[in-house]
Amino acid sequence: MEFIDPPPNDRTKRSEEWVERVRLMRENRGEWAKVGTYSPAVATFIRRGNYKAFLEADSPIDPAVYMKQHWEVTTRSVGDSRQDVFVRWLG
Repeated sequence: MEFIDPPPNDRTKRSEEWVERVRLMRENRGEWAKVGTYSPAVATFIRRGNYKAFLEADSPIDPAVYMKQHWEVTTRSVGDSRQDVFVRWLG
C-alpha cells in the first residue's frame, strides 16, 4: 500500500472534448457520428442525459426526455465488451 495524492482530475478536459463533439454534430443535423469505442455504459449515460454537453442550458425538460426528443444514440458491438457509439442530432 502507498500513501500518495491522486493524479489531477481530468474531467474538465473530457467535458471540453464532448462540447466540441456536440457542436460538430449540431452543425451536421441528421448525420450519424461515431463518437468512439467505449463500454456500453457510455451510450446509456448519453441517453439519460448524464453528459451535460448534449443538454440545452437552463432547459426545464428532464434530461432523459430532452435526449429522447433531440438526439439518437445507437451502438455496435466490437467484442471484448466494448461498443462503437454512434450519435446524431435530430434537432
